[in-house]
Amino acid sequence: MGIYENYFKKIENPEIEDRRKVLFIESLASTGKELQPFNRRLAEEFAPRFEQLLRIESPKVRAAIVKALGSFGIKYYATLIIPLLDDSDAEVCGAVIIALDKMDARIYHSRIKRLEHDRRRCSIKNN
Repeated sequence: MGIYENYFKKIENPEIEDRRKVLFIESLASTGKELQPFNRRLAEEFAPRFEQLLRIESPKVRAAIVKALGSFGIKYYATLIIPLLDDSDAEVCGAVIIALDKMDARIYHSRIKRLEHDRRRCSIKNN
């Protein structure tokens, strides 16, 4: 857990600029896949911190977090990122769709299809 704690301290630091936070998140994802694989226990332990970051960070940082969560491939995180399908930033929404696919979260695909249908219906109304 120590290695992850160091990453979180950097990511959660409001003094650090977004582009550096994104680099720390990418490093965390790499570590989570290769050096000390994320498992269900770690996923549950860090979920509240990821959830908090997803609420307060900029779109670039939110998208990086979603990509990292997707790279872990742990379905447990799907419930954290599903609400971001409604995010106002297209990069965040795209990252969620890719992450859900990596998590093999098929049960959520109906939600994505419904959102696509709603967006098409809205664009027709606006034209």
